[in-house]
Amino acid sequence: FHSGAVRTILRTLPLPVVSVATDGGYRAAALRQFMTNLAHLRYDVKVLSVYPAPHSKTEIDAVIQKARTEIFEQIKSWRARSGNTVPA
Repeated sequence: FHSGAVRTILRTLPLPVVSVATDGGYRAAALRQFMTNLAHLRYDVKVLSVYPAPHSKTEIDAVIQKARTEIFEQIKSWRARSGNTVPA
């Protein structure tokens, strides 16, 4: 989870923040794996929250932390359901 670019963009242009959890990309980390296993890949994607545009460094940090936490919890839930032991 790398949030430096998000912080830079939001400091320059405050925009609403959409939190989206995705999981499954680790199964095809290389383009070759992706292309040869496309029919068998499963990606989970879920929009979790839409936050109003943050206007200060404190608000930006708070939104990023909330998004990080809810994304982690969603991935943990998906992996527990599937019995997957790959760490989130």
